[in-house]
Amino acid sequence: MNDDRSKMDCPTCGYDRLPARARVCSKCGASVAAAPSPAAAKIIDYRTLIARSTADFVGRQWVRDAADAFLKADGPRSFLLLGEPGSGKTSFLADLVRRRGYPHHFIGRGSRIDLPAVLDWRNPVRFAESIGYQLLRDYGGWIMDWPAWGITISQNVKELDGLLVGAQVGEFRAKPRPPDRPALTVNQEVKRFGPAAQAIGVYIERFVLDVEQIVRQLLTTPLQAIANRWPEHQIVIVVDGLDEAEDYSSPQRTILKLLPNGSLPPNVRFILSSRPGKHLTPDFMSQVQPFWLSEDEAGDRDPRTIEDAKAYVEQLAEGESVAAMLTRRRIEPDAFSEQVARSSQGNFLYLYHYAQGVRGGDETLLDLDRLPEGLFGIYADFLGKIEEKREDVPWDGAYKPVLGTLAVAQEPLARRQIASFSGVPPTTVGTILTRLKPFLDTAGTGTTRRYSIYHSSFGEYLVSEENEDYIEGREAHVRIVTHYRDRYWGDWTRLAQEDYARRHLATHMVSAGLHEALYALIHQGWMRARFAADRYTYTGFLADVDLAWHAARSQARPDLPMLARFQTARQLVGLSAYSTTTDLQTLARQGRVDEALIHVRLENDLEQRFEKLMAIDATLKEAGRRDQTLLDEALDMARAFEDSAARARALGDLAVVLAEAGDGNSRIVFDEARAAARAVGYDHFRAAALCEVAAAMAQAGDDRAGLAFDEAVEVAHGLESEVSQAETLGKLAVALALSGRYDGAVEAAHAIRRDWERAEALRELAVVLLKAGDVRADAIVDQAWEAARTMQEEYGWQRAIALRHLAVALARVGDRRADPVFDEAIRVTHSIRNEWHRSEELSDLAAALAHAGRFDQAAALIGSVQGDWER
Repeated sequence: MNDDRSKMDCPTCGYDRLPARARVCSKCGASVAAAPSPAAAKIIDYRTLIARSTADFVGRQWVRDAADAFLKADGPRSFLLLGEPGSGKTSFLADLVRRRGYPHHFIGRGSRIDLPAVLDWRNPVRFAESIGYQLLRDYGGWIMDWPAWGITISQNVKELDGLLVGAQVGEFRAKPRPPDRPALTVNQEVKRFGPAAQAIGVYIERFVLDVEQIVRQLLTTPLQAIANRWPEHQIVIVVDGLDEAEDYSSPQRTILKLLPNGSLPPNVRFILSSRPGKHLTPDFMSQVQPFWLSEDEAGDRDPRTIEDAKAYVEQLAEGESVAAMLTRRRIEPDAFSEQVARSSQGNFLYLYHYAQGVRGGDETLLDLDRLPEGLFGIYADFLGKIEEKREDVPWDGAYKPVLGTLAVAQEPLARRQIASFSGVPPTTVGTILTRLKPFLDTAGTGTTRRYSIYHSSFGEYLVSEENEDYIEGREAHVRIVTHYRDRYWGDWTRLAQEDYARRHLATHMVSAGLHEALYALIHQGWMRARFAADRYTYTGFLADVDLAWHAARSQARPDLPMLARFQTARQLVGLSAYSTTTDLQTLARQGRVDEALIHVRLENDLEQRFEKLMAIDATLKEAGRRDQTLLDEALDMARAFEDSAARARALGDLAVVLAEAGDGNSRIVFDEARAAARAVGYDHFRAAALCEVAAAMAQAGDDRAGLAFDEAVEVAHGLESEVSQAETLGKLAVALALSGRYDGAVEAAHAIRRDWERAEALRELAVVLLKAGDVRADAIVDQAWEAARTMQEEYGWQRAIALRHLAVALARVGDRRADPVFDEAIRVTHSIRNEWHRSEELSDLAAALAHAGRFDQAAALIGSVQGDWER
């Protein structure tokens, strides 16, 4: 698709050199409005949040300076604002977006209460859609790799003054690397853009794809395209509230875990925010530049946070009503701002609630000697005042169940839902919600009105030990689970039709500690009902399975049969959509080849179709009934692969089959495979593809295999990433050894600079040499042993694993050194400091010893594991 947005005209003065993203003319200052677009439906509109978060915004110049210094510097690609709840992370990022218009996403629960509940702002698909379509709006449809979705676009328009949409699609189920012809074709080309013009190749209403693929296609690929086209242009993405992404129902597919890593070009930057916590792994933190807005891990706070708080209070004191109150109470504004800022501890959420209270006429907050201290202090103060004024509404019997329900709710709730979950009559719930108004967000009217807690920290306070009038959060979760179990359990269709239950019942079961109930939910009836209610996708059910899996894994003694059951559930979902390769081979053996081919041609995924076709060919070869027509069809398929690496792999595999059949065309197909490997976009994957093709050529006895290996080695040595280089050289060492090129294999293994990959490569190389009876085998075994035992790593578990791998490999080929390597693996494993890693590795090592016939040592290790569990 050709979509050149380098020229745009101003509708007022006619200036024709405006940049693509201009919204204001740089010559006359006139507004350049964007064309109305269906893509706007994909972009979450955060204007209300931004306006609310930046109301009364003051200070923070020192934070902007730090962010700007990061954007100008080399180094990490992500700037991470860290701070406790209320430290001003969201307000700062909202102000930054308001000033600069960066593409943005605010994750925080409650940040978009007016959205339909199904549009969960923690959902990585919504995140990718919103950011991706912001990029598409700002840069044009060319940034999307539509062919990877099975879409081809091409239009020719000389001048465009309005909106050009190539196609609008309701639901799109194509997978990346589509079948041999696109599922959708649109032609589009624009020579010149007039005022307010916009070109969008395809607008897709709903994606039905794997989450990782959606994030890659809607976020990573467009960012890569923009960065490559304009390397001097910096793209900045703002994402607020990474900690709240962890509440998403699928713990392995959160926004944090799916953020693009450092593989993007240096002109792509992320400005992020999060509370501190375990969700920020050491690996993630090594890739970001942290910046604290509250006390850091050492308890230090930047004094400028208090200065900003003082500026906020000074602004509050200038308001007419507050100034009158201060005058009446004879309070000096300077003393007022000083004391309130100090009591707030620099927390802007404290200041927000304090300002709300003072503006509402609560003069008790002007007693500067008795101000509540810190955020939780002001929460306690306000709750105490609400309890005092509750009149005849019971506190323990009504207020606390409602507060508990709101604290644990996973999305905004209607009044009737709050009543059902809390067991409090709807009229009483209405009274309580009115009294809680300062702490609630509301959206909608009448029966559609929904409520949620204004800031998640208030909900956390309610169910924490910090709250002297403690609310039991687990009981609130149990009440919600009980509500649905009493009414719908076993009637899976009706349960799945309850939107809140479908989306969040499993989460409440985990939080309530009702693991047995969660395990019972992983049921074929629930799977089918969720599949239908979720518009025929398994994403929601698999999220429930993931939660159950993690719940089972978290037990002191994991229930292995239960874990196996959940794995079976995952596999069942996968098998429900495909004919297995084994079934097709059985049909071929029975002579029902035409029937098998019909099943193959019904397969939508081109790579799956190719693999199944090759499996049928292998079956026919065994029977001596090879079909040349089938191989010709396979060649057409392989050539149609969009992905260069997949095309190289398929052509290489097919060339081996052709060579075995004595077909001279194998050399031509190998040439095509090498060309496809060279066309792979990233050096790391290009080296891997070249290695695979070279190995295939060696297997087929092609005399050019040596040259192909040399090319792969050269690319591997040129890789900038030490990790990528190590992985690629390890694969090359094994491939070279298997092809009989032992000198090259040894050289590749010795060139690996990372300890783990070198030890693993030497181990695999040693096995190949031992099996071949090569004279270098003993020396390589010793080198593999030395590499494993001297591995430089802090915790010891990688060294233990490397020694176990080597011992198992040596035992399998009957090498005498297996025994001493096993002995050393046992010693190293016992020395692992982390109890979990030690128990896991002792279990794995015990199994390896048992397979090697060392039953006494295996039993002793099992005893050690049991002892660890008991302790």
